[in-house]
Amino acid sequence: MRMFRIYITLIALMLIASVVLLAPGANAQAQEPFRKLTIVVIDRSSISGDAEEAENVDLLHTLLGLLFQLKDGQPFAFVFTDDLKTLYGPMDMDAAAFSELREQIDDFIDKPVGSSHKRLDSVLAEAYNYLAGLAAPQGSSIYFVTARQEQISAADEIGSFAETFRLIKQAEWNVFDFTYPDTNPDLKSVLSNVSSETGGESFDLTIPDGLTAIADRLLRREGKGVLTQISERDLDGEAVFDVSVDVAPGTGEMNVLVFRENSDISLNQKKPDGFEPSEEDSTSSSISEMPNLVVWKLVDPMPGSWGIEIQGDEGKVSVSRYSTNRYSVVMQPFASIPLGDPVEIVVGVFDAGRIVPVADAEMTARITDPSGNSILYPLSDKGTEGDSVPQDGYFTAITPPVAEEGVYTVDIDLYWLKIEHTITTNSSFDARHFPSLSFTPEPVDIIEPGVRTKIGTLDVLVGDQPFSVAPDALGWTATGMDIQSDLIVDIIPQQYVASDRAITFDVYYTTDDETKATIVLKLEMEYAGRPFISETDSIVMSSVPPPVPMPTPRPAATATPMPPPEPPVIEPEDDITTVQIIITVAAILGALALVIIAILVYWISRPSPFGYLSTEDGEVLVSFSEFKRSTMNNLMKRNRILGEELPLPGFDNIEFVFARAHRMFVHSIAMSASTVRVDNQPVTDSMEVVDEGSIGAVGKLYVFTAERPE
Repeated sequence: MRMFRIYITLIALMLIASVVLLAPGANAQAQEPFRKLTIVVIDRSSISGDAEEAENVDLLHTLLGLLFQLKDGQPFAFVFTDDLKTLYGPMDMDAAAFSELREQIDDFIDKPVGSSHKRLDSVLAEAYNYLAGLAAPQGSSIYFVTARQEQISAADEIGSFAETFRLIKQAEWNVFDFTYPDTNPDLKSVLSNVSSETGGESFDLTIPDGLTAIADRLLRREGKGVLTQISERDLDGEAVFDVSVDVAPGTGEMNVLVFRENSDISLNQKKPDGFEPSEEDSTSSSISEMPNLVVWKLVDPMPGSWGIEIQGDEGKVSVSRYSTNRYSVVMQPFASIPLGDPVEIVVGVFDAGRIVPVADAEMTARITDPSGNSILYPLSDKGTEGDSVPQDGYFTAITPPVAEEGVYTVDIDLYWLKIEHTITTNSSFDARHFPSLSFTPEPVDIIEPGVRTKIGTLDVLVGDQPFSVAPDALGWTATGMDIQSDLIVDIIPQQYVASDRAITFDVYYTTDDETKATIVLKLEMEYAGRPFISETDSIVMSSVPPPVPMPTPRPAATATPMPPPEPPVIEPEDDITTVQIIITVAAILGALALVIIAILVYWISRPSPFGYLSTEDGEVLVSFSEFKRSTMNNLMKRNRILGEELPLPGFDNIEFVFARAHRMFVHSIAMSASTVRVDNQPVTDSMEVVDEGSIGAVGKLYVFTAERPE
């Protein structure tokens, strides 16, 4: 019985394999999944047939040749509306047998065919089934080519297309339609809606405008650049049409597309030296001809002005080009830029990763600040304007100091004026506040040699906020003193906010001799991913005592008769004493009133405590606005609450500071064995606590909220 089941299973598997291998399109099913697949649906019965429609067939051959040119290396499949059950391909264009497939398609197009109308819903449903059976990835496309002229209503043409349309959109496939000029307008409208709804586009097959638009849009969608029109003319059968094609240095490939209404129109090529390409140039130059298009491809061409001579019977001719360049323009990356510093823009031109000099080229950088204001700066590779070495491939410009914090965008253009070619790249940099030093001098009457004297206080700031640094990041330099003089500058932390960091430092000066010196205090550290140095202004110190002024000789006395002295007026002693007392008391009371007013103004200007400390479950532990404090603390520290006042452990060396605009900060006032953390960051100096921010201490987590939690 067991052997019988095995035989039955084997027979079933063989039957399934036979059905799969013999089914239409089986060659496609057996292949590996393709990259983005393009299936071309050709409404052959509306295009070929009568002899007068030969121009339509030529235009179809040109369209297919243009698609193969612009989508080279991609897989294609083909199906005809008069035989929807047969799928040709899919096959990668790089495959050896693709040329045979292309010949087979061309032959099938040239065969006459009778009228065989298929509704749009049937055509697209079959195309969907093929793509689904091939497991086509997102971004695959359906190209539908038609010239139908029958008067058919839009409702009849769509039929039951709604479900297929939904499936195509769900699979994220694009539908593109290519219609001939005489195609039924209602059908054009339907196809245009289908294409736009699926992310595709609609194209008119006209010469040269329609083919030019198709080439440009496909180039952009494939990320191969843009199509640039060079020239256009109506030929009269006699004159020769000369076209100049400028090739920039570093061009890897140049493609010149000549669209022509008449296939009898021919062209000849000329190199920049004036000669026609020889057999030696065959490896770098090739010509592909289609009925309405000639493609001239140049690989690693000689820079300069190439030429094309076009002549033939009457007809319109349009010449366009697209190219790739080996050169890449790369701006030297930087980390953040300190506000108030100039920016040195350095841009290198590379060929296959190697820096190369470029001749007859200019470069500009358009810098846009965070507010959207733009300034264009020229860059130099001439050894001037900040550039150190001429013609080394590095272009340089130095901007004025940046004044606004934020991200600056940089758009760089490398261009050749003579050949109208530009290579563009984009970059950016970030400008922000960096640490700075603020020195407050101490009033010192005289510096005595050999005596250690405090000369001032040094604060470290980022913007207007204090910033803690390690003491060994601070240093000093001195100039202008005698070489023999022994000079020492000590920079001592006032108070550590962490184990090895401080914000404010006392500066002491010691010298053994009577001398003058100029000292500069400096901070040297790594900040925002780059080495950074900040310095104070020059501080002039002198231990030389000031010179003693010589007494001014008194002029010789001259005999002057003196008038007899008047008797002195003596005021009563009691009146003098009373006036003095009144003046003294008034002065004391006035000073006391000023002090009281100052205290009241300060007290009123400080915001009252607000907010709540709660558990993670929302249980309120502390209400800062209702917190009972001593009268002295409430008077002297209206907007501050010491952590030791709270009925919570771990906050002994923390101070809660309440600021305007409903902001609250946690400030470390002394070192502590236990670390308080705000949003999982240790509090080393001062940190803002945002609404619903977390505060951790001794293993417990609290939540700060401005409003009472529900």
